Amino acid sequence: MALFCLRVDIDSRFGLLNGVPKLLEALRKQDAKASFYVPMGGESTLPELLRHRGGERGAAGGVKLPALEILRMCLLPRNFAEENITLLKRITDEGHELGVHGWKHRAWTRSLASINAAGHVALATRKFEELFGRKPKSFAAPAFKTSRTVLEALDAFGYSAAGDLEGDAPFKPVVGGKEYSCVQVPITLKMPNTDPLIEAFSLQGMNDNDVVARVCGMIDELEARGKLASLYCHDLFEGTAKPHVVEAVLAHVKMQGYELSTVEKIGAGATARKQIVF
Repeated sequence: MALFCLRVDIDSRFGLLNGVPKLLEALRKQDAKASFYVPMGGESTLPELLRHRGGERGAAGGVKLPALEILRMCLLPRNFAEENITLLKRITDEGHELGVHGWKHRAWTRSLASINAAGHVALATRKFEELFGRKPKSFAAPAFKTSRTVLEALDAFGYSAAGDLEGDAPFKPVVGGKEYSCVQVPITLKMPNTDPLIEAFSLQGMNDNDVVARVCGMIDELEARGKLASLYCHDLFEGTAKPHVVEAVLAHVKMQGYELSTVEKIGAGATARKQIVF
């Protein structure tokens, strides 16, 4: 039987506080588990905002942060992981996975080629250990941006799963003849530009019922082919505006009898290898 998993990328303090609780409630109602990922370095300082300008922005951004929140972020940046330990621990207390979503989101998405990516992985890993008293097991790169340097760092720090490379099944990446032990669990349900499906279809003008039908149809197609059906969403859009859509998708998955799993569990059973060229 093919597997289904849901990944939630947490990108902002506003989304964490206002979206994650709604997603947790949707998951509770469907008795489903998910994999959550949070940046460990918090918001960018004003100099960092100016330094890491341009580049690709990643997801389309269907819900905008309130103007006052944007102003506050510029003037008083905060580490929203560090200051919301209780909420983040609720994720794991309710049986979900919690992993690392980089150190500083903007620096990674806009300037991965020029930052010390291995250093960012190191900072994020140590902060996770400091806050939660254990080593993180999985990693989700902001905007799916990765490199051989990142793969080296994930192996060095003992990560068992990540979800940043393309594929239709979990695999151990092989680059230049070297096999990496951190298994890639690809997100197979996303737009070609990597935007989340629910957000992208909603921005195209689809109503909620049509979005659910479209996403569920894509899940069914992958399941029928015996492929991994992995969906991702964000705390801000899906969490604050569309948790009922996420819940409806989960309800469909359960009704169809598909096996629900998580990134770390799927990664643990993977033995396939795949050649990767950067």
